[in-house]
This record gives sequence, structure tokens and C-alpha cells, in this order.
Amino acid sequence: MILFENLDGNIGKIEFWSTLYALTDVQINKMTKIASMCFYNDESNQEKKLKLKIDNILFFREALVKRMNSLKVKVESKKIIKGQNVEKRLTDKEINTMGINDIVKNIDLLVEKIRNKDVNFYVVNSFMRLVGRVSHIFFYLYLNRL
Repeated sequence: MILFENLDGNIGKIEFWSTLYALTDVQINKMTKIASMCFYNDESNQEKKLKLKIDNILFFREALVKRMNSLKVKVESKKIIKGQNVEKRLTDKEINTMGINDIVKNIDLLVEKIRNKDVNFYVVNSFMRLVGRVSHIFFYLYLNRL
């Protein structure tokens, strides 16, 4: 996926690019015809959330699922009924502001998913970010002890 900013008619500037392998979440709203997509940017590995209005939203959804399946990318699909809660995925911002207790709790949840072979890009990337955050906190505490 490549998004351009139109600078002047025929010239555009690339604002964002990512592959389908970096897609972590898509939410399709049939009523508003809006697709909300979460990606990890391939260059910076930072999470980005995009909202796109697509007239033929159901065709877009089916084409996306078909392409993901052809790439052998694991796809989870859940139909959410209004008012229903689903597992909240962690964002980079949330991980960077978590304390040790929350980090450990989330690492435990992700380790359980890994043990149950419920592994996808989100699980692996979140696990690595949380472990990195713990290392950063302990290193900071160690340096301040000196």
C-alpha cells in the first residue's frame, strides 16, 4: 500500500508505504463504507492507522482477504455486533507508557498465545516491543543506581 500527497497536479510525494505482511488490523464498516487499517510502516516499523472511504467496501474486503490467503498470511475474521467487546490490541504509544506490572501482564498473555500456536505479526511484534521496553526500563534503573 502506498499513499501519496498530491503536491501539484502530476507530482506526488510518498507519505506512507507498507506491505500486506505488515497489516495488523482491518475494521470494515458497511454502513459508513470506511475501512480502518493498522499497519506497521516497513521503513520505521512504527504503527500507523489509516481510515479510507471506499465506495465498494464489501468488494474491497473480499479482495483483501483473497490476496492475504494467496500470500498464506494468517487471517482472523470476527463479526462484531454493536456493543460487543473484542480484545484490545496494544499500540506503540501504550507500550511506551506502560509500567513494569502492565508489561509483565501483557508479556504473559502473549506468551500464552505463542504456546497455543496463535501466532501472527501482531503477537510477535508486540512481544518483541514489550521485551525491549522491559530491557530499557531495567537499563535506565541500573544507570540511575550508579
